[in-house]
Amino acid sequence: MAYIIIKHPIHSSITDQECLLAIPDQYKIGDPIFTEVKPAEIDLGDGSDEWEQLALVQKKHFFETVKPVLEKYSDSPIFYFGFAPIPLIVHLASLIDNWRKVFPMFRTHNTHEWKFSLDNKKPVNYTITGLPQDENLSSNDISLNVGISFSVNPTQTQAVVGNSLMKSILVETDEPGYDQIYDQEDLIEFGNQVEHIFRTVLEKFPNLDVVHFFASIPIPAAFVFGHKIQPNIYPVIQTYQYKATDEKRYTPAIKINQRQEEKVEFSPAQITLAKKYRKSWNTMLTGEVQRFIDNLKKTNHKNWHDYLESGNAMASFKVPYWGYLEPLAANQLLYQDKISQKTDPIADGFSYDQAVYEWSIDTSFFIALSKRLKEDPLIHKAGRLFLFHETLHYSFHGINSQVAAGIGSFPKVIEESDYQADVYALLHEYAYAKLYDNSFNKGNFKEWFLQTIHIMTETMWSFDDQGVAIKEIQIRRMNRYIMWYWQAVKIKYANTLKDVMDILSEKPVIEFSGLNIKASNQRVFYNLDRMAENHCEMAIYANGKVTRTTPPNYLQLIEGFKERNGEKVKNVLEMFYKTISR
Repeated sequence: MAYIIIKHPIHSSITDQECLLAIPDQYKIGDPIFTEVKPAEIDLGDGSDEWEQLALVQKKHFFETVKPVLEKYSDSPIFYFGFAPIPLIVHLASLIDNWRKVFPMFRTHNTHEWKFSLDNKKPVNYTITGLPQDENLSSNDISLNVGISFSVNPTQTQAVVGNSLMKSILVETDEPGYDQIYDQEDLIEFGNQVEHIFRTVLEKFPNLDVVHFFASIPIPAAFVFGHKIQPNIYPVIQTYQYKATDEKRYTPAIKINQRQEEKVEFSPAQITLAKKYRKSWNTMLTGEVQRFIDNLKKTNHKNWHDYLESGNAMASFKVPYWGYLEPLAANQLLYQDKISQKTDPIADGFSYDQAVYEWSIDTSFFIALSKRLKEDPLIHKAGRLFLFHETLHYSFHGINSQVAAGIGSFPKVIEESDYQADVYALLHEYAYAKLYDNSFNKGNFKEWFLQTIHIMTETMWSFDDQGVAIKEIQIRRMNRYIMWYWQAVKIKYANTLKDVMDILSEKPVIEFSGLNIKASNQRVFYNLDRMAENHCEMAIYANGKVTRTTPPNYLQLIEGFKERNGEKVKNVLEMFYKTISR
């Protein structure tokens, strides 16, 4: 026999002795098994700009250190000692099977002692307002505001969620304050209240996508809330971190119960594959790419595009919109960069540590990229395109980790900078191929650009490829795909290299509409399963005119996005191109 102790010391250390003193003697049957989950150290009152990354690291720690112990001692009681931000507590609790008996321990507010239950117990009465009475088939979001330690202001939380909010549910105790929940029985009752709320919500709102969880609650209650979350039954739970000194007060933190967040098991072969590409990309970056930059430094040109192609082909790039960009030879980062060989999971697929000039890339990205491109030369070409693109963001555009946080709320800004970085990468890869690719044939320029745009879009899909059909996509993300498939169609019908350069120099103004729109956390998404109208339309502004029509095969475009199939999307756009070119 044994009893399991899970320590979660994010705000400060928790000693083994403190834990042992707090556990009642009747539970000390056998030996204590100590485990710890510590994805980071965060000062009390501080938040984080990297919640999803913290969630990934925490999940990794849990499955490596805690999960094996829970499986080995499946009948042993569990005692949770946590001093951490609420989003991390809820997330960790959600990872533990909700049939397991867990005793969340109390940390007194004044003396900071750990206890199984608090003294001077009083009755805890809950008031719940806003529970839905009628059925609603909308997929809009709701907020769940739980105020036990302090009241939660629903006006503030509504402003945070925005227009996608269709309902606010408020849970309060009679007298909010510290230490309002006293013992394990109170925690059981709080868990019953949580289950009652979600039963009602799921019954009345069967299509609900997201519950925004705003909480001012004790640590044990936060653990109980997370432990009650039922995977694949409850909707997505968006947690928030509260900071009184911030203007917005509530910052979006960790999303829990996302369908794609199910634990991914990589096979030994897949892990080996990712290691292979981390190593080969690093060799390419520190060798071939640096030699390319050295070669560019030897040229004497005023603008970055002058050394990419001679003659009149680049005439359309001689405008301020393109002229502002820095030459790759002046880039302060890429020449010093390296690829991390660590295998830690990375939120959003990759990260860049500018302090040490290091790129970290997730295993899942390499697996998806290998599945989509298959051949090593194409995968290495994807690596150069990725690095040329991202280094412009970091070195010139100024999109560092601070600016990038929440930049998805500015879709037009990121759309412009992404298109510039895409073209910048594409043209530098063209210059690279002329110098170092033995198979390069300048006469086949059109085929080269079409193949390279294919590699670019397949690389983009690799970040979206979770192995399952896509149900929703951020509108700015869809626009980026549509723009590049449109450019590929136009280049297919181009005649000269100058025609290709003219096409690339002008960012397309093209949009698809008719799908149901959803807003979440200041971002706007298309629901690929639901149409807002009885048909969809495509519109484009080109040559001084606006053209708007319903492509006869527009359903194929929707299917293409669901299946991450670029050829289907491109086929729709080619038919649209032929229609407006008549």
